[in-house]
Amino acid sequence: MTLAKLVKNSVGGGAILISLAVTGNAQAAILSYGGAGATQGFNPGTLNIGRQFTVTGSGITVIDLGVFDLGGNGLVDSHDVTLFKINSGAGAANANVSAINGGSVNIASGTGASLESSFRFKSLTNAIYLAPGDYSVIAYGLNKSRDAYGEGGQLPAGGNVSNIGFTPFEFVTASSPAYPSAGDTNTALSSASFRYNLGNTTSTSVPEPSSILSLLTLGTLGAASTLKRKLKPSKPTEKETTKVG
Repeated sequence: MTLAKLVKNSVGGGAILISLAVTGNAQAAILSYGGAGATQGFNPGTLNIGRQFTVTGSGITVIDLGVFDLGGNGLVDSHDVTLFKINSGAGAANANVSAINGGSVNIASGTGASLESSFRFKSLTNAIYLAPGDYSVIAYGLNKSRDAYGEGGQLPAGGNVSNIGFTPFEFVTASSPAYPSAGDTNTALSSASFRYNLGNTTSTSVPEPSSILSLLTLGTLGAASTLKRKLKPSKPTEKETTKVG
C-alpha cells in the first residue's frame, strides 16, 4: 500500500509540489489460539490462566489480545489479558517472566469486542513486535460459573509461533501483571489468545532524510526563482523626441 502525501506551497503565483511516498505491508491478521468446539472447563473457582509459546523465524507483530468466550454469547465480566516475556523456565511452573510494556488490554463485558473462534479480542494501543524467543499470554479472572475457561481448542498453525507444552494457571484473584505460579502439561485448554502479523510490521517506510532534504531544497530554490521573476522591475522604454519648430 502506498500513501502519497502532497504538499503544495504557492509563492507569487508559483507552486511547488512535493510527493512523499509512505509504504507499508497490509496483511490479514493470523489467529494464534482458537477455541472452536471447546466446552466448559471442569474446575470451579476463579483463576488466571493462559499459554506459553515460542516465536521463531522473522518474529511476529501482535496486534490484539483475546479472552475465551464460551459459546460466543458475550462475557459476563471484563477481563485483563497480558503479554509476558519468559526470561527463563519456559515449560514449567514458576517461570521467570517480565510483563511487556504496552502489552495488556482490558476486554469489556458483553458482546462489543470482536469475536473470532470463541475469543473476544481488543486491539493493543500500539502493535508490538516480538523477536524470536519464549513468551506467554495470560487471561485474568476466569470462573466456571461466569466466564469459564474451555476444555479443547486449537494450537497455533499460522507460522512463526509454536505452542510450549505447558499451561500456566493459578486459582487466585490476583490482578495483572501477577503471573501464575502453577500449571501443568495439559495444553488442550482455551483461555487467552492473540492475533498477529508475520515479521515486524510496526514500522512504516518513509524516504531517507537526505532525500526529503533534497526535495525541500529544490522546492525552496524553485520558489525563490519564481519570486525573483515576479518582482524583477521592467526596463523603461526610451522614446525619441522630435523637435518641432
